[in-house]
Amino acid sequence: MTAQLQAVEAFRAFAEKTTGQPASVGLLSTGESIAVQVVTGSREFTSLDLANRRAVLSLDVLSKFKEQEQAYGFLCGIANACDTARLGAPVVNAEARSEPLFVGTDGDYWIYSLSVSLRVMI
Repeated sequence: MTAQLQAVEAFRAFAEKTTGQPASVGLLSTGESIAVQVVTGSREFTSLDLANRRAVLSLDVLSKFKEQEQAYGFLCGIANACDTARLGAPVVNAEARSEPLFVGTDGDYWIYSLSVSLRVMI
């Protein structure tokens, strides 16, 4: 398993523990859910001796709940916890890049999105 896959799984588990709600990697389910998606990534750093390399993954965390307060609140909790998260190797850190944003509604469900930068040693 690559460092990037390990990092995404660590962040998914962190989101699940932080919110107390099941979280998946991929698309939102048809019901209430939290999903983590990898949007893009880039190389951030390579040491001169090539021994240390770091990538940055841009994650989109989506929250879909019938109660607007829950959809927004769960993502606020994740954003607030990112600053002090100790996700462990290979994750260097997780940084919320924005406050939760309203995406839209899907029937009776409210959908919010949170952008997160995940730095990973590769």
